[in-house]
Amino acid sequence: MTGPDGALATSGDASENFLRTAFDPSSGELRVARTGRIWEAILTAQDAGRQGAGALVAILDGEFDLTMIPAGRVHPASQVAASPPSETGRHGTVVALLVLAAAPAAQVLLIDVMAGPFVRPDKVAAGLARAAECGAAIVNLSVEFPTDCSRRDATWIDSSLALEIDPDPARFLPQVDAWIAHAEPYAGSRCARACEVCDALGRLPDGVLVVAASGNIRDQVCPACFAGAVGVGFQRTQRVDVGGVVITASGLPETSMGSLVTPELVVEEPPGFRGTSFASPLVAGLAATLADPAEFVATARLPFALSPLLMLANLFAQHPESVTARAVATLHEGFLRFAAAIPAPHRHWEEASVTSPCALCALLLVDWYDAFSASLLAGSSEEGIERGLGIARIAAVLAPRSASTAGNVGAGWKRSADFVTGPERAARLERAHTYFARAAELAPEVAVYGTLRDGLAHPAPPDSRSRPDR
Repeated sequence: MTGPDGALATSGDASENFLRTAFDPSSGELRVARTGRIWEAILTAQDAGRQGAGALVAILDGEFDLTMIPAGRVHPASQVAASPPSETGRHGTVVALLVLAAAPAAQVLLIDVMAGPFVRPDKVAAGLARAAECGAAIVNLSVEFPTDCSRRDATWIDSSLALEIDPDPARFLPQVDAWIAHAEPYAGSRCARACEVCDALGRLPDGVLVVAASGNIRDQVCPACFAGAVGVGFQRTQRVDVGGVVITASGLPETSMGSLVTPELVVEEPPGFRGTSFASPLVAGLAATLADPAEFVATARLPFALSPLLMLANLFAQHPESVTARAVATLHEGFLRFAAAIPAPHRHWEEASVTSPCALCALLLVDWYDAFSASLLAGSSEEGIERGLGIARIAAVLAPRSASTAGNVGAGWKRSADFVTGPERAARLERAHTYFARAAELAPEVAVYGTLRDGLAHPAPPDSRSRPDR
C-alpha cells in the first residue's frame, strides 16, 4: 500500500442524521428540499426526460446498506461488504441515494473501499480499475486523503479592480483574461509523494468523469486535487432583496466542520445537507443525465473566471448613479471575453433557435446570461434593451426553473414596451407580467418579483407611458 489511509468526507453521524430525517422507508425515497441552483439544474434535466438512463456511476465508498438502495439500480458487478453497516454509519448508502435522486434511471456500481473505519488507497486504486472495466462513465469519490499536491496558484490575479466603479479597461480586461486563462485556479496535478490513488486516476480511460468531495478539514485533499477531477463543495448563499435589487451574498465554501476548503466547483447548499460528501453525488448524478458527462471538466471551473465580472456588475447595480459609459463598455467587453471561453456546445446564443433546456448551463453558466442581460437592460438604448431581452429569453429556455432568469425576461419585456404604442405595448406588458409571476412563483421569498408582478396587474394605458431618453 502506498500512501496514508484516508477517511470518508462526511462523518457517520451526519450520514445517519440525514437518513433519519430524509429517508422514507415506506417508499424508499429521499424526502429533501429540492431547492438551490444544483436542484434547479437536476430538475431541469428531469423535466426534459433526462433521468440518466444508460449511465453507469461508480461509487467508491463504504457502509452500503442494500436494503435501502433500489435493487434494480445496483449493477451486478458491485462489490459490497457482506455484513450490513452499523446504524451509525451508512455513508455510502446516502451517497448512492443522492446519485439516484438526481439520476433515477441510472445504475450505480457500488465498490467498498474501506478497511475498518479507514479508506484504503490500494482499495480505491483497485476500485478505479474495476470501474473502468465495467464501463463506468462517472466515478464518485466522497473520500479524502491528506495530500501534498502542488496546485496552480491564482492568488496573483488581482480582483480588486472589480471594486472600482469605473475601472481602467487597460488594466481590468487583462485581469479578466487572466482569470479565464486560470479557470482551474485550484487544480493541482497529483500528489507530490507516491500515491496509488493518483496513479490509478491517471490510468482511467479518456472521457471518464471523476467527481470528488473537496474535504471537510484540510484545504486540499486527494483525489479532489487531482488534475482532471472535479472537486465539489457546498457554498452557503443568502439572497436578499435590497431596494428592488436582488443581491447574492456568498460566503467562501464552508464544510460541516466549519473549516474552509478550496474546491473547483461549489454548489449552493440545500436545506438539510451538510458535508462535502453530499455535494459530490448531486453533481455526479446530474452528470449522469448529460449526453456527454465529460463536458463537466471543461465547464465546471468557469464560474470562478466569472467572479470579477459579477463583482463589477453587482457594484453597478448598487450604485447606478455613478456608472459611466466607459465602465459599462468595459463590463460588456469582459462578458464577451468570457463568452469566448465557453465550450462550443454551450454557446447557445449562436444557435438559430433555442428550444431545449440545458442542465449544465442551468448550473454553471446561467449567472453569465443573467448578469450580461441585466447590464444591457439597465441601459437606455432600444438596441441594447432588445439585445438584453434576447439573451434573457435564451436563458429562460436553458434554465426554466431559474427565478432570476424569469425576472430578467420580465424586466426586458417591460423595458421594451416603452418603445412601442397601442396593442403592441399592451402585449409586451402582459408578457412582462407573465414572467414576473413566474419568477414570484419560483422564488416567493424574493419580494421584488411579486411587487413587479402586481404593478403590472393593470398595465398603464399607452398615453401614460414615459418615453426613455434615447
